Amino acid sequence: MGERATFKFSGRDSIAQFIAWMVTVTPVPWLPVVAWNAGGAAGVAIIALALAIIIGLRASVVVRPSRVVITRKWFFIPYWRYTGRVIEDVWYGGDWGEPEGAFGVCVQLNGKEIHIGSRRTMDYLYFSLPIGR
Repeated sequence: MGERATFKFSGRDSIAQFIAWMVTVTPVPWLPVVAWNAGGAAGVAIIALALAIIIGLRASVVVRPSRVVITRKWFFIPYWRYTGRVIEDVWYGGDWGEPEGAFGVCVQLNGKEIHIGSRRTMDYLYFSLPIGR
């Protein structure tokens, strides 16, 4: 029988969304315009595909007494999973680790920094995550 989760969280992953935005749109900002002029439907398809990729990126945290699992997923398909015994530290992600100007939350798991969350959810994560201190 599995252990009961002591903490669960799921929300959008703004770090992954930002990176996806940079990869899909920024390198070729003229691509939708060219596609639109070439046929219209192609421009709409490119923009819809980019939005589907970006909107679907989520992160979840599940804490159990013996294990912590942080999962990044696209809609319901997991594409990255981090596991560890205990969350060692939680801090705001950004230049100075303060709420002002932060872009998410950083979680230290097995000595590795994992950037997750969004501006809207970072206070909830920061104050709610059980920290192994």
